[in-house]
Amino acid sequence: MFNELIHGYSDVCVNKEGDVSSVIHDAIPVAYLIDPSKCETEAYHVTIDTGRFMEGEWGRSIPSREGEMNCTAITDIDMDYYRSLYEAAVEKFKGLE
Repeated sequence: MFNELIHGYSDVCVNKEGDVSSVIHDAIPVAYLIDPSKCETEAYHVTIDTGRFMEGEWGRSIPSREGEMNCTAITDIDMDYYRSLYEAAVEKFKGLE
């Protein structure tokens, strides 16, 4: 059931080690909120481009180093910490059918 829940939600990408991996974007900010010391961050000015919404696109975030910094971007995370949180969450889904 867990695979069904995340199917279509995750992206396939290549991580820093060159392995194909799956990104679940919302989990990283949650991990940061639980323990910010496990993440590296950088300040950015981010605008949201919604001009293409009517053309079937969902918009996009546009980061910049210019302008007032209005976003904290997580640029790295302690993967052992993240993995332990993720595995604990998966354990809670076991048996849900």
